[in-house]
Amino acid sequence: MAATLGLLAVLVVICVAGWFVIRATPRNVDPAPIDATWSSIGAFYQGRPDRDGEVDFGHGWSSTVDPGAAFEVSWISATRELVVLRRQAHPDLVSGAGVVAAMPRGLDPRATGMKVLAVTDLAMVRAAHPEQLVTAPDGLDQLTRSLGQPYVAPHPADQYWAAASPPA
Repeated sequence: MAATLGLLAVLVVICVAGWFVIRATPRNVDPAPIDATWSSIGAFYQGRPDRDGEVDFGHGWSSTVDPGAAFEVSWISATRELVVLRRQAHPDLVSGAGVVAAMPRGLDPRATGMKVLAVTDLAMVRAAHPEQLVTAPDGLDQLTRSLGQPYVAPHPADQYWAAASPPA
């Protein structure tokens, strides 16, 4: 019985020590290419640092370049990437607004995906006053122009937008 408890104690110590080593190991992750797109949040974050250091700039962003979409903008501290989650702007089924316009076109093949907008410092993003731009009809356009990387909507035929994994 004592041997079993001793073995269990050793295994616990090894597991705890391993956890501390993994958490303390610095992560050197290169930022993704600016034009890279991913088909989902999971595909984007696969093999990337934890999202602990992510600064959220909210959802509901709009772009005149990509009017059929709604965006969520975040900045990742480990890679200094400003990223956007693009979702299809669904019609409001309660009020009926946009239902007729959405029906003939069907679903946008680029409905959901992640895109790197810029690699920049958090201070540069904050200097663009994202808290004011989030409600503007061209807020995403203004934000990316101020960082020197105008937003380019992914093309529906972009092979990586619909791919299950990021481009090589």
